[in-house]
Amino acid sequence: MACFIIGIVFLLLGAGVAVLVHPAIVYASASPGVAFGTMAEGILFYLGQWLSFWLLLLAAILFLAAWRQTPALFTPLPKWSLVFPVLCGLFLLHFLIFTMPVAANEMTWNKGDIGIAACIRALRDR
Repeated sequence: MACFIIGIVFLLLGAGVAVLVHPAIVYASASPGVAFGTMAEGILFYLGQWLSFWLLLLAAILFLAAWRQTPALFTPLPKWSLVFPVLCGLFLLHFLIFTMPVAANEMTWNKGDIGIAACIRALRDR
C-alpha cells in the first residue's frame, strides 16, 4: 500500500509539472513576430517536460510494484484504485505523442514542433 500512496504523490507531482510547463503556458509570453521564445523559456520547457516524464514513469513503476505486492487492490474491475494508474498512463502517452521536446529542433518548439512526430523527423533528418 505504501508504493501505491507514494505512486500517487509522484503522479500528482509529475502531472503538476507537466501542466505548469505545457507549451501553451511557457510560450504564451513570446511575441508574435519572434521565431522562438527566449533561452530561459526553452530551458524551462525542456527540463520541465522531461522532469514530468521521469516523475510519471517513477509513479508507473510504483503502481506496478503495488500491483505485484497486493493484486487484490486492483481487482475486480472497475475500481477506484485503477484511476491513478490509468491517469499516469494517459499523462505518459500525452507526453510522448504531443509534448516530448527534441533538442535538435529547439527553435521550433513554440510552433508546436514537438512530440513523437518531431522526434521521428529529427532522427530521419540526421
